[in-house]
Amino acid sequence: MYRKLIAFSIGLMISPELMTAQVLSEDDVVDRVMAIVGDSIILQTEVQEELQRMAMSGGITLPDPGPELDQMMSQVLDQIVNRTLVLQEAARDTLIRIEESEIEDRVTSRINEVTQQFGGQSGLQQALEADGLNLAEYRDLLRTQVRQEQTQQLFLQRSLQATLHFLVPHPS
Repeated sequence: MYRKLIAFSIGLMISPELMTAQVLSEDDVVDRVMAIVGDSIILQTEVQEELQRMAMSGGITLPDPGPELDQMMSQVLDQIVNRTLVLQEAARDTLIRIEESEIEDRVTSRINEVTQQFGGQSGLQQALEADGLNLAEYRDLLRTQVRQEQTQQLFLQRSLQATLHFLVPHPS
């Protein structure tokens, strides 16, 4: 019994199909790490998604692949790195609290604005479908974005207040 098991195991180990390593081609790459910030990574798809969001909400047209698109991606990557640094520092600040009701109000407001930009609900849904999203997924993306924006804003306000408190002389 053990001889059969050992023979089978050795056969698996020296099988030519199992010994050849598959090499991934450029087409097989799913995503790329663009930056590492603290304990977070920023993927190429995150940068591309941010560009798409900017194009949808700001009405900008994304250029064809080339130097102009590379420059835009570099600028967006810098923004994401800066935002990630602030969010990581804000996560350490236990006094920052974000109200979910305020987040939902802002998300609803943004969706209403974008709906108007696309000429109504059907126009928005068509634009979202073209980007491979539905309204629920878009709402989730906006919710994350709004939460991050509010966290950044509160953190920067607290930092500014602490700095001003330190710089402004107080009567003794």
